[in-house]
Amino acid sequence: MKFLFIATLLLSSSLAAASLTIADSDQVNLAIIEQAYAKLVKVCPTVRDGWGVDKIEATYNHGEIESGSYFTSWRFDQYAWKTDVAFSVHDTNTQTHHFYVATGDSKGVIIDGKQASLDFCGINGTMSGHYLIK
Repeated sequence: MKFLFIATLLLSSSLAAASLTIADSDQVNLAIIEQAYAKLVKVCPTVRDGWGVDKIEATYNHGEIESGSYFTSWRFDQYAWKTDVAFSVHDTNTQTHHFYVATGDSKGVIIDGKQASLDFCGINGTMSGHYLIK
């Protein structure tokens, strides 16, 4: 009986949601970041429910660096995203997974960079630079 109690305790603590770190400068955009986080969790529930996620960092990308050049960089060039939220999800296996969630008029979630991030999300796909889910 003791073993079951300890195992249950360990299981419940390991499934606790990781903290979401938002830069002080992005606190005014908290509602946008929270909405983007909800979209991300729909695509990749492991971000919220997964074993071993120990930190999530979020940054709201918006505005122009100069005329016609947006902070969303290649996401603007390829998908015309003018605003998005970038998430870096750190797991205890020393992996960092990068996601971009479109905001405003654009729609979609990009899983960026590596096959391990698709696997982390349980998505049966092949990474080729990035993976877009609309």
